[in-house]
Amino acid sequence: MGFGPQLSLLLWKNLIVLWRSKCMFLLELAFLFILLPVVLVVVRYAPKPEIEEQYSFEPFQVTGDSLDINRSISHISSIDKYYNCGRDVDIHLGFSYEPGMDKLAFEIMEALSERYSDNETMRIFIHNFTRLETMMEVLKEDLNSTREYMCSEYIGGVHFQNVRLQSGKSKPQLVYRILMPQKTNMLTENNDFDLSLFWFDNSPNSAQADHNQIPGKPPYWQRGFLSIQFAIESTFIEMNKGPDYMKNKDLYLLRVPIDKSMDGGIFFFLKGVMVLWLLSISGIMLHTSKEIVIDKEAGIKTYMSVMGLHPLAFYLSHIIFGIIKSTAVMVICTALLSIRLQFSSSLLFITLTVLFAVSMIFMSALFSAIFKTTQLAQLFCMVIPILLVILNHQLAPAITNVWLCFLFSLNPITAFYYGLAHIINAEKNMIYLGWFSIFDNGTTQFTIAYVLFMFIVDSAVLCFLIFYIDSVFPTDGSAKKHPLFLFENFWKRHSHQRLNKMPPVDQTDSKILIENMEPENASIDEADIIIQNLSKRFGFWGNLAVDNLNFRAYRGQVTVLLGHNGAGKTTTFSMITGSITSSGGYVIICGRNLEDNLDDCRKVIVHKHNPLFEKVTVREHLQLYAGLKTATLNGPHGKNILNEEIADILDSINLSASLDIQSQNLSGGQKRKLCVAISLVAGSQVVLLDEPTAGMDPIARKEISTLLTKIKKDRTILLTTHYMDEADKLGDRVGIMVNGRLMCNGSPDFLKKKFGTGFILTIVCNSQPQFFFENIEEILTTIQKHSPDAYVYRSNRFPQFSIILPISDKRHFADLFDELQFEKERLCIDSFGLSLNTLEQVFLSEDVADGNVTETPAQKLASTLFGVRQQQFVNTNFSKVKLWLRQIFALLWRQYLWTIRNPLRSLLPIAIALLLFYLIKPSSSPKDSNDNKHRSLSLDDANEQFRIPIQIADPKLHKVFTDLSESVCSNCFFNIDPKKDLHSELKNYVHQMPPMVAGVAIYENKSSGHLQFEAIFNGLAIHSPPSAISFISNGLLGSKSSSIRLTIEVYDIPRTIPEDISAIFTQIALSIGIILCFSIFSASMLVPLVEERSIKFKHQLMLTKLHVVTYWISVFIWNAIFYTFYCSFLLLFFLYFGWMEGHFGSLIQLWAAYLWCYVAQIAFVSFLFDKWQRAFTALFSWGTITSIFFLVLTIILTYMLHSPMQNI
Repeated sequence: MGFGPQLSLLLWKNLIVLWRSKCMFLLELAFLFILLPVVLVVVRYAPKPEIEEQYSFEPFQVTGDSLDINRSISHISSIDKYYNCGRDVDIHLGFSYEPGMDKLAFEIMEALSERYSDNETMRIFIHNFTRLETMMEVLKEDLNSTREYMCSEYIGGVHFQNVRLQSGKSKPQLVYRILMPQKTNMLTENNDFDLSLFWFDNSPNSAQADHNQIPGKPPYWQRGFLSIQFAIESTFIEMNKGPDYMKNKDLYLLRVPIDKSMDGGIFFFLKGVMVLWLLSISGIMLHTSKEIVIDKEAGIKTYMSVMGLHPLAFYLSHIIFGIIKSTAVMVICTALLSIRLQFSSSLLFITLTVLFAVSMIFMSALFSAIFKTTQLAQLFCMVIPILLVILNHQLAPAITNVWLCFLFSLNPITAFYYGLAHIINAEKNMIYLGWFSIFDNGTTQFTIAYVLFMFIVDSAVLCFLIFYIDSVFPTDGSAKKHPLFLFENFWKRHSHQRLNKMPPVDQTDSKILIENMEPENASIDEADIIIQNLSKRFGFWGNLAVDNLNFRAYRGQVTVLLGHNGAGKTTTFSMITGSITSSGGYVIICGRNLEDNLDDCRKVIVHKHNPLFEKVTVREHLQLYAGLKTATLNGPHGKNILNEEIADILDSINLSASLDIQSQNLSGGQKRKLCVAISLVAGSQVVLLDEPTAGMDPIARKEISTLLTKIKKDRTILLTTHYMDEADKLGDRVGIMVNGRLMCNGSPDFLKKKFGTGFILTIVCNSQPQFFFENIEEILTTIQKHSPDAYVYRSNRFPQFSIILPISDKRHFADLFDELQFEKERLCIDSFGLSLNTLEQVFLSEDVADGNVTETPAQKLASTLFGVRQQQFVNTNFSKVKLWLRQIFALLWRQYLWTIRNPLRSLLPIAIALLLFYLIKPSSSPKDSNDNKHRSLSLDDANEQFRIPIQIADPKLHKVFTDLSESVCSNCFFNIDPKKDLHSELKNYVHQMPPMVAGVAIYENKSSGHLQFEAIFNGLAIHSPPSAISFISNGLLGSKSSSIRLTIEVYDIPRTIPEDISAIFTQIALSIGIILCFSIFSASMLVPLVEERSIKFKHQLMLTKLHVVTYWISVFIWNAIFYTFYCSFLLLFFLYFGWMEGHFGSLIQLWAAYLWCYVAQIAFVSFLFDKWQRAFTALFSWGTITSIFFLVLTIILTYMLHSPMQNI
């Protein structure tokens, strides 16, 4: 059946279910549209945006001397006012150097000291430290002793890494770094030097709110950074070019003009719309994952997969409905917001949000494919999007780093973040963004076209992961494929020839086949199921569940498999249906090898699970599954023929009256009848039925038997049953399995004759109990006169016993019965009767025909757990102490097995602790703040695409700077005609890509007669001012490459002062983290106790010799062991991060005391709930809420008593 028809059938089914769940659907829509009022308020009451006109900036001079100290720039603090705390300031600038650099470093720094020595308000003195480590210690100590990081003794430091003057062919080289203190806002954790970004808001298109000649942040001007930089670089230039080289050259900084823009309105709301959209569609994500997992838990997907349903059709049927629901919400809310958008296409905005919702729905389906339970799937639907938002906030690259943006956009939230950024920037910059402009600047930035493309890629990748994970790691019992199944065609191109190359039947069974197998009269062409040398071993060292199994099931016959529990019947069925792969051998279905033609073979196979949807009627079930089998909704021969077939089948099983009743309203027996009808509808050629009449009353069983007998003519039916009379009546051939092998196979009559013990003569005596066995001997002697081979079959049920009479002696039975009747009084016979041997006797005899009886693992476990065995294994020669110890050990071993076999539940507290401490770590670990951060300010190291504007009339200087530009980036400079106005030309290039970062304009200043060098910088490029100065310095040096390289390095200190707000936040966060960790741990340890009580396992334990005190002692011991491991894990974290140092002894005592409290608590709570989910939620909520309440109360009381919190 094609993929399309399968999908359409499932969509039809989902539509029926949706229509019959109107109340739930309306509630779901109400939740989805909870965001609608917020959108309406924003659209109605958000203020109109303010339009800011184009703005050009005047250049300002940088001299690199004392004049810069008092230089005033509009709205920017001068250097002396920034450092002046109400008095004249003498401030130091430290410097250090690498070995061998001392002479030139001293010369540069002494010249710098002279430049700043004559200022009256602020004087800068240099201080030599020789070694960088020594200087860093002094700088950090100075920062630590500074009030609010202001009025410090040191302005910073300079470290020279390489200083070399021009000598002959040797080129000059100046590699140095300027060190600045990092000043952090304690409330917002914002740093004044953010070295992680190149562009503000990670985009060169974002609107600029700062209209100063130089941006106020980073404080490159206020801190004196730019002045010190130019002082050092100009001094180095004079050392190479001569002392008078810079006298007629003036440096100015010129900011690139700002174009017209808008601000205010709904822009603030748009920045947070991603979180609101996530909240809105979270309900759809949860509902979609729940519906998928419920169908998987009920075995419906497994059943339909066995019939050939493509797994993607199953998932997509749910995903499409989730997409339709989310699209309704996204379209309405986005359309309303689009009313307030003036420069963005409404359809483009709607498409963006809809594709985002689609990718998130696919993500929720992925979780349902990975996890087996609804709770875990929904948990990840809530947690993973939050983590993805955090990752996007911390790691999203700049929009100009195109290929890295492609990689990070595999996170749909990051892709949506970029899409919203384009919408917001288009509105702010008043540049229309429509469908015809989505590819603009596609080579230099991550455009919105790429965003839309990545949404499609994300959905496709998630779709592929769903298909692959469900195929290779199914969680519902579906067939598991090889991890490289996608490439199977490369090595299985001739798989159709394998039928002719099948090995002969295993000769180890030849003797059994000859003696115990009835010859088959049918031809091999009539065998629709051929099993040959089929084997299955679970695990590498596991036992063989099926061992070289061989049999055939023929068309027109009902083949029955019998066997005790564990004989391998279900495993055999699973291999025939393809649910599990075999370890060896072949399964041939209708002439096709199952391994090579799985999908084709499955079209004719039906499995045992109840494939019933609660809100779908009997008629609709049969139509659905007939459609899945035949690729059409109305079966292979049309609607009328299908309806006739449905009516005929339902009449045969007395289910016609329930034709339009939903399956949730059927009884258990009626549901089983419907399952049998589903297996037969649409003319299934091969039918597999696993205990089809289980749970049915005798009348219903008879109806099913009649139906199977009626329809078997053109079908091959293979079934298992525990009703021997049913197998005797229905089976054309009956096979009995023992330990994975077929011990015998033939018609019921053949088996009776082959393995039957003859007729059973049952006699009831009226003798006294003490003479019972003597009476048996006397009766047997009388019987053996007529049947010498007769023997006693059962004699342990006074006053009744049984004697087996061989079939060969049946001609003597009349004389025997006459004599027994005549001697009835003498032989003390009350009554007697003769019965035929049944198939059950054959089954029982074959059940033990395998040899010596051994103790099963279950019997061993029961023996160890309870101190007793089943009657045939009784051995209670244990002392009371030894028995008690064995019981404790067995219970602990069971807890251990539960722990390792439920890793998600067991490791949940540890995983939560890892996550919480990871989130707390950045604000508390001193290691982070001790590591200095640095960034190269050379354009060579920018790793960005940009352009360099150049306006120079002098040909020689023009050649120098163009050559320098070419060394920085190939073909990135553009010339501006010296005759044209620089500001006007820069305005024309503001929004062109690649963006401008740094540039140069040189012309003669008519008032001073000097050459005026204007370092052009872009205010959106955070570190462009020092980069622009460095670019001009290299040009003045005459270098064709960057000979002068500058790096900024910021230093900070660990914030360990108790009064520090950040430290208080860390203490509170750590306290809440510990509360959450122990609350989750307690709730997790409660789960197995509630489960044991709810499934009556604990009750079964109490019915044995196990004492209730022993049970609770084992519970305490196991909790103590696991609790110790968990606390040790937490202590390692505390030790690593330096938390609670010196208090570990007290902490261990406190946790040891808590052990007794929490064990008593979970023991008590386990009696209050019947479901572990509710118990977990209740205990976790109680522990968290009460603990946080008392934490807040403690903080309040502490501060009321004026006692500041100490380090935790």
